[in-house]
Amino acid sequence: MFSIFMLNGQDQTVGLFEYDIDKSFNGYTLVAPNTTSAYLIDNCGEWVHRWDTAYSPGAASYLLENGILLRTCRIPGTFVGGGFGGRVEMYDWESNLIWGHDFLEDDVFHQHHDIEYMPNGNILILAWEEFGEEAMLQAGRAASALTDQGVWLEQILEVKPIGVDEIEIVWEWHAGDHLIQEINPSVDNFGSVSENPNKINLNYFLTNNSMTSPDYLHANSIDYNPELDQILLSIRKFSEIWIIDHSTTTEEAASSSGGTSGKGGDILYRYGNPEAYDSGGSSDRVFFGQHDAKWITQGSLYRDHIMVYNNGDGRPNGSFSTADIINPTLLENNNYGFNPNGTFTPQGFAFTSEGITDFEIFSPRTSGAYMLPNDNILLCEGQEGVFVEMTQEGEQVWRYANPLSPNGITVQEEFPINVGVFKTERYAPDYPAFAGRQLLPQGPIELEPYDQNCILSSIEPTFSTESIIINTLITQDLHLDISAHNVSGKIFNMSGSQVLCFNTYEAQAIDLGFLVEGIYQVVLFDERGQMIEGQRIIKL
Repeated sequence: MFSIFMLNGQDQTVGLFEYDIDKSFNGYTLVAPNTTSAYLIDNCGEWVHRWDTAYSPGAASYLLENGILLRTCRIPGTFVGGGFGGRVEMYDWESNLIWGHDFLEDDVFHQHHDIEYMPNGNILILAWEEFGEEAMLQAGRAASALTDQGVWLEQILEVKPIGVDEIEIVWEWHAGDHLIQEINPSVDNFGSVSENPNKINLNYFLTNNSMTSPDYLHANSIDYNPELDQILLSIRKFSEIWIIDHSTTTEEAASSSGGTSGKGGDILYRYGNPEAYDSGGSSDRVFFGQHDAKWITQGSLYRDHIMVYNNGDGRPNGSFSTADIINPTLLENNNYGFNPNGTFTPQGFAFTSEGITDFEIFSPRTSGAYMLPNDNILLCEGQEGVFVEMTQEGEQVWRYANPLSPNGITVQEEFPINVGVFKTERYAPDYPAFAGRQLLPQGPIELEPYDQNCILSSIEPTFSTESIIINTLITQDLHLDISAHNVSGKIFNMSGSQVLCFNTYEAQAIDLGFLVEGIYQVVLFDERGQMIEGQRIIKL
């Protein structure tokens, strides 16, 4: 009766729209929109944990394995652009700020968009770095492409958090050290763009906006591969993804030699738009304003491949987004292979959602795609704040619309405004952050929610169900006999409507005097919110 849950009410605007209990991956999804609060929700769209913070997010938020919420924060400075942040913070499970640091200096640099937590506890910081008119002309920038705000290029800082608000910078990379230009032989960086695919063409402009905006590259995501010791970037203004070598020293990262690859801080790999390095034309472009490039670390089908949320902004055959997966050719010394035409491999996607879904996916900005352990893909349509889980065959098996905005929580049936979400991830029930913590369903986030006859998929219980006794014939109370375990429960009538949600410690009587006579379904959940028992009861 509960296998596929669909509201599909004509007036529904937020919350859970669809849930296929048999095909969806059971876990907890992080909802971190443009508010000072972040939530974990279960697959029934009920929140099980909340963090309250001091700032709205700059963009990215992540739940670490130790239970810490790592997030960017938006604070004002002289850099004002899409995805600006400026501060990075860590909150413990109880919403206590345990570390925070401002990464901005007026007219010099400003953290933006994304961050990456590393296995050694350090953090990779993505930041804008401003170059003035004189510096850019000397670097070979066309005079017609200079702005009053200078030109912003990307830099990456690897920082070690210290104490409650300090850092140690342990490694740096600067895009300004890896430029190429063909327009002025009398200044720096002159050379052939096509013969230097590992360099950044300082005068490539995908759109007029790229020429008139100071934010020249607009990196919007950063990821780290500890096995390869490499960093993956998404460069929106070039519609490319780049890989650089992290095995270098800071000095080597400023050069074209050193590190495992032998190429220093030059681009090891790039994909999406070969026109950016003079090895193709506009028809060869396959990425369109993409976001959230990451190595796949879960599932069985595409592990170690790279997945991208391809926004489709400017796509010639229509405005739609796709989840795309590529498998670059890895060579000796962690370098990457080329096709015969001089472009980087591969020549096509290992997977794309284009043409296989019967539901629309589109967001012109933000957004993300996340591979789940069961090989489903969790999509975040960032602009509208909609999360969709799809199978490899393109079937939609879970859909949720974020009700949170800076103006408050949306009331069901009201049109949601400013509910965008940068990207999201779903964490498995056995994720280390949840060990020993209570994740009890607290109800939907949205106000005046619909009744939801939704049950989470059953997994192996965390304690023996033999310790639970439900009296099948009752008059007033439902008696639970539980040995030192905290559980929650829901009671449904036989039409599938939820009539009660409760929590209990050990043996406790729940008053059911308000129920009319009839048959009901009782479902119990363990401390992680997973279903452990279901029985029918009769109210006499």
